[in-house]
Amino acid sequence: RLRWLPRALPTPRIEVRIAAYTLYFIGRDRQVAHDVIVGTRARPTPSLAAEVVSVTLNPYWTPPRSIANEELLPRFRRNPAAAVREGFEAVDSSGNVLDASAVNWSARPFPYLVRQRPGAANALGQIRLNMPNPDAVYLHDTPSRTLFDRANRALSHGCVRVRDPVALGADVLAQPEWDQAALESAIATGVNQDI
Repeated sequence: RLRWLPRALPTPRIEVRIAAYTLYFIGRDRQVAHDVIVGTRARPTPSLAAEVVSVTLNPYWTPPRSIANEELLPRFRRNPAAAVREGFEAVDSSGNVLDASAVNWSARPFPYLVRQRPGAANALGQIRLNMPNPDAVYLHDTPSRTLFDRANRALSHGCVRVRDPVALGADVLAQPEWDQAALESAIATGVNQDI
């Protein structure tokens, strides 16, 4: 795999060593390791190179169609109250958010975009590092923190969940006004924000 990498890697950079469940932030003057959760054998985290272009605090989660169709919609069809309880909403083609309790979750094809509002139960947690790529893979937080205690951490749909994503976000932003304390304060407001 080393043969496939560019000969000159940028600094700073992030390297995710999928098999080792470890992310390295490699800065100009230091290297920091973070435990991560990666994709399952059925939905592996792909090998890719991408540039982190922004950091989102209190992100919305828009699940890929495959997750919406295979996992969420069947559950919401059986129990529409689950959509409301878990913070999911349906958005029409004009961008209007519909009352989740009034949505026909059985409609096929499903005519709405499904997304999860920011909050404690959001699948992306409280912070996401955005790196556009064809696989829609992100580095993000998780509300399921106990999963980091497992020896086998191949548990996600392909994205990389980071044990300490706020510290990583501060390292990536590398701006005095967005140190870890400032990020934590902004997250505490609950407001969705892109930096």
